Amino acid sequence: MGHEEELARLEQFVEQLLSSYDALKADHRDVQKRLLKSEQANQELQKSNEALQGDRDIIHTRVSSLIGRIEDWEKGQNGSGKGTASSRRNEETMPIFAMGTAPQGES
Repeated sequence: MGHEEELARLEQFVEQLLSSYDALKADHRDVQKRLLKSEQANQELQKSNEALQGDRDIIHTRVSSLIGRIEDWEKGQNGSGKGTASSRRNEETMPIFAMGTAPQGES
């Protein structure tokens, strides 16, 4: 009967090992699925981030251009502050090549 008890213990131990192995396989499958979903989400977020970065660059360029235009306008205001508001408006809308001549209708 001693061999029977040892054999029963061995069978029980093998059953536990197989059960643990099956549980680990199931856990592994679940982790693999979660990893795949995470990688897909990561790729989507990277694409979204790249698109946002592109939008940010465009906005930065446009805002920088606006700031430059405002600074140029301020410089023009400081240099021509002696004229009337209507003459300043005419100067602002005049083409650059005509800056040395009087606006039409004002001679």
